[in-house]
Amino acid sequence: MTRRCFSNRTVVTLCLSFTVGLLLVTLPLLGWGQNPQPSTLLAPVPTHPSPTVAAQSYLPSPLPDIELPDTARICLEAFGERFDVFGTVQDQGKTAYLLGLYSDFVTTNPLGASDEVIVVDPQRGCDRLVDSTSTRRPLNSYISTKAAESLELKRYKHAIAQLGSLEAFQQSLTDHINAEHGLYLLSAQQVNALKQLQISFPDTYRTLTDDTFPKAKP
Repeated sequence: MTRRCFSNRTVVTLCLSFTVGLLLVTLPLLGWGQNPQPSTLLAPVPTHPSPTVAAQSYLPSPLPDIELPDTARICLEAFGERFDVFGTVQDQGKTAYLLGLYSDFVTTNPLGASDEVIVVDPQRGCDRLVDSTSTRRPLNSYISTKAAESLELKRYKHAIAQLGSLEAFQQSLTDHINAEHGLYLLSAQQVNALKQLQISFPDTYRTLTDDTFPKAKP
């Protein structure tokens, strides 16, 4: 008799536990009381973006009508607000991108942008060779001289189009050179590109070479 009572009591306890648990889950869904609250038991599990997606959310945005393949975009520096593509070139089986990064939403003059160079290898992916933290050097320090000459020519053609005319770009370049009082830097490839485009500019610039800024000792 004692065993039967104990067994019945156990069954009743289990039934009550099950009923209470069921009510805790279903009552919030039925709108219990005046201010029903969603059940935390059924709340969606929060998801977090992958490191790649999270990193891309902080990357600068392209200027209108500017496109950059994802294979290169994932190597963009998380610097500034917007970026422009000055030119691309094939170099020894790789694609080199010369970009300009703007630190605000106002500047549109390419001469005021920070250079960035990204190279994409079809087999190994992308590599950022130049960014805002790099010591300034001629482009042929990173890619072939022929590729550097091509990118510098494309840079200035793009700048002319961006500013609306050759005269507007020439005046802007002159203003930048004069503002530096003899410290404005132009590489040999840049000077050659400007001359090809028949752009006049003051000769008070300094020639940028690999030795302009001494390399840090290991």
